[in-house]
Amino acid sequence: MRYVLMTLLVEDGNGVGRPVAFAVMSRDDPTLVEQFMNFFSEHNSMQMTEVLITVKGVIEMNVVRKCWPNCRPLICHFHIMSSLDQYVSSSEFSTDDRKHCNEVRV
Repeated sequence: MRYVLMTLLVEDGNGVGRPVAFAVMSRDDPTLVEQFMNFFSEHNSMQMTEVLITVKGVIEMNVVRKCWPNCRPLICHFHIMSSLDQYVSSSEFSTDDRKHCNEVRV
């Protein structure tokens, strides 16, 4: 069985990400993610939290909106670009289309 590891990080005053909570889940399920985020917010103040960056997107963003309505969910730039690279390289793009995508990325 493959498990999902969810990690919550905060950025300290020096701009360094620090892990503050972990959850090992049997599956990537919105209900489990919501329970984890609710548990975290019950034991930690979320008053100063304005932005929350997610990795996977839709599932996490919807849960963030539900659990922490004052936070603005964003998707991690690195993961967006990785997904785009994977999509372009695995699709039936022509060489010219791939070249154009790479030019737009820069």
